[in-house]
Amino acid sequence: MYEDRIQIGINWLNVHYPGWRHRLDYDRLDVRSPHHCLYAQLGFKPTREEARERGMYLHIGQDHDWNNYDELYDILTSEWLTAIFDLNRQEESQALELKEEASVLS
Repeated sequence: MYEDRIQIGINWLNVHYPGWRHRLDYDRLDVRSPHHCLYAQLGFKPTREEARERGMYLHIGQDHDWNNYDELYDILTSEWLTAIFDLNRQEESQALELKEEASVLS
């Protein structure tokens, strides 16, 4: 649902906060929370528009209505966690491949 915005956010974080995924408390991640969202956990305070463009804020009334506010933020948080865990799995897989290649060469 928010994959494009999340990818923009991931790309931005990769440039500006290398290693950002390893600094997060995944159990506390909650996009709707000013204290537990990605940016708060990394110590960055974007404008609402910056956060919206990077998949971390929903403009209720423009993007969606108030009727399902909590559900939408739950979806957004879940999609962020899925994207992060996918990146972590890719990183682990690449590290394993490199380790296997190194053992073959030695």
